[in-house]
Amino acid sequence: MADRFRIPTLRVDLAPTYDLFTATLGTALAELPAAQWPDAVRGSDDPTTNAPLANVKPRMRMTALYFVANTLNYMVAGTGNRSELSIGYFTKFGDGGVDLLPIGDLLKSEVRAAAKELGVPDAVIDKPASAGLWPGQTDEAEMGFTYAALEQYLKTGAETVSPALAMRIERLMRTSQHKRALAPTPGADS
Repeated sequence: MADRFRIPTLRVDLAPTYDLFTATLGTALAELPAAQWPDAVRGSDDPTTNAPLANVKPRMRMTALYFVANTLNYMVAGTGNRSELSIGYFTKFGDGGVDLLPIGDLLKSEVRAAAKELGVPDAVIDKPASAGLWPGQTDEAEMGFTYAALEQYLKTGAETVSPALAMRIERLMRTSQHKRALAPTPGADS
């Protein structure tokens, strides 16, 4: 896509750094008593139960992006859209740690429509969204519902989707509120 739109790029392979960093973290954590580990993580190699490990990737990507942006006196533009932002489907201080969100007010379908208008190939537009956190990971599988269902909720309200889906979306909105706000300061007025 960068070639198609004549955008200069820089490739940074973070795989060796990720491998070394996570091995170092694993060694340090192994020194903690096993009882301190949550049951879902203790002894699990399943990345879907190990969000701390999965979230290292977007945080490393953002560190690299900020290094380049700071070096070139640029700002970091994020890819978060209204659909994802509403339920906190982003990594705090990872893909959520940006200077501006140019598509932050657009629903996922509106992002796809804009991409089509700009001439982005259908193969890119129609590709299942994925943060690439582990092999085979897709946004919709991880969220447990489709972007279309989320968008229906956001556009027309809780009463237009199943009660179970509305409850799930509302829970995600509540539990991710901290991602959309500045860190609380003790004693400060809210």
